[in-house]
Amino acid sequence: MKRRTLLVGCSGTVIAGASVLGTAAFSTAEVDGRSLDVHVAGDRHGWLALRPADDGTLPNSIYVEYDDTDRLRLVFDDRGNELGGDGPNVDAAFTFGRLFEAVNFGPEAIRLWGGLSSATGFDGHLYYDDESTDVSKPDNARRLEPGAAQTFGVSLRTERERGRFQGEMTIRGERADGKPPCEASDGPADPEKRTPKPADRDRHRRTDDDCTD
Repeated sequence: MKRRTLLVGCSGTVIAGASVLGTAAFSTAEVDGRSLDVHVAGDRHGWLALRPADDGTLPNSIYVEYDDTDRLRLVFDDRGNELGGDGPNVDAAFTFGRLFEAVNFGPEAIRLWGGLSSATGFDGHLYYDDESTDVSKPDNARRLEPGAAQTFGVSLRTERERGRFQGEMTIRGERADGKPPCEASDGPADPEKRTPKPADRDRHRRTDDDCTD
């Protein structure tokens, strides 16, 4: 009992002293020399992987390739055409179904959406392969469980100018519980090197802790 009384008495003394002397705090601090090890993977094996649909066994997989940094891209030109066709016509609309898929290799379910940026020479849109939903809107995002895949197609509307044009494609994932979005993978699409409208970035101020690893 005496020891307990002594401890409480000491505590009271410390508090009293603190009220007189003020609370101690850092003015500045620097801790360096810590290590950070990040294994960066290509689109084939990233946490949000991008791959040709059905492992590249479908006819439209010919338009899907990887650049020298292993980023997926879409190229619509004369490849695979031995009859003389060089690409989409001017001032025309084309749809390419079941081109590629996004695979959730992360540990949690995510909401998935994305889009194509506007570009001179053509206008393009991503769509879920089983319907013509506007994929660029987060409200139309698809839920993707760990290990599950979502297939995408592309629609193109060309203008009246001939040539080679580029846009950018972006696929976005958001933790299914509603955390702010993390851009998991971003790859150029050759005739569509597109950066779709960033799903209300001003509305979603994120920190790294908010992103799904």
